[in-house]
Amino acid sequence: MVDFTVELIKEAQQDTGAIHGVLFPEYALDWSTFEALKNRVLDEFPKLEFLVSGSSSNCGNQKGNFALSAVFLDIELREADAAGSPRTARTCFVGSRSKHHPWRIDEPQVSNYALGSTLDPRAVWWEATPLGPREIKFNVFRSSSAFTTLICEDLARSDPCHAVLRDVGPNLVFVMLMDGPQLKSRWSARYSTTLADDPGCSVLKYTSLGLIERANDTAMYDRSRVVALWKDDTGKSVEVQCPAGAHGVVLTLSDCRVVEETLDGRRTNAARAWRFHSQHPITLRPRTAEQRDMLSRVLSDGAVPTPAASVAARGAATSTRGRTRARKAAPR
Repeated sequence: MVDFTVELIKEAQQDTGAIHGVLFPEYALDWSTFEALKNRVLDEFPKLEFLVSGSSSNCGNQKGNFALSAVFLDIELREADAAGSPRTARTCFVGSRSKHHPWRIDEPQVSNYALGSTLDPRAVWWEATPLGPREIKFNVFRSSSAFTTLICEDLARSDPCHAVLRDVGPNLVFVMLMDGPQLKSRWSARYSTTLADDPGCSVLKYTSLGLIERANDTAMYDRSRVVALWKDDTGKSVEVQCPAGAHGVVLTLSDCRVVEETLDGRRTNAARAWRFHSQHPITLRPRTAEQRDMLSRVLSDGAVPTPAASVAARGAATSTRGRTRARKAAPR
């Protein structure tokens, strides 16, 4: 998966020139894969600013449902070089937090995702994941922007962290999901609107292609390959498509200066907001026998990267199918 993601970033850069962010959906990786990928891209892609992924474990090797984030930056060293010029070193800061609310799977969802052969539709099922302390982390990048992450149900359920999120008002909110198509008419779009309206965040929610394909195969709804949805404070809403055969989607975003005003009349023109410009699917086309073998291994493992979102002032993202564990709750 590490080699695949690196090659996919290189493929995306053929079109964009630089990739500034990489996103994976809920439960896409584990800590060891995330760490290996973080170490690989740290020096190989000097313009990459952040890496975000859902994970089945954290740096303490605890199992569960986590959001991992790495922010890359150059820091100035105290010692100058031989010519007296400042020296810099590239480093990164990594954070993780656990999911706050388990996934509740009821009869309609069992039917929607064709899980009836495994889960009794007459019972209510809950995601078997340990729940950690309620916390939310904010990651600063470009000195004037900040992003945070939410995991699926954490967006929709009542949560004490929502008040903190609204008080801080990050520029970007990345919501990682294991869900069906991210259509404007579905539940996650409604909840994204609340954050776009107040405090005015730009929200990108994205899912894995695995559950979308399961929902498509049931023929209960029109087929869709909408893997992500963008919402911002201007009211703009964009469905992000991953066409058949594509391995990722590159999104072009940019930040702009905006004027913000408080209720008591104070104004600032130093605030920044992020805007969506375009989307472009990317497909890894192996050019060597080694790349063909690598792509064959990834696809045979069932980890078909599903573009969730790419990010940055020119960005890209990749994602993989998520896996779900469940435990039975008392029938209701």
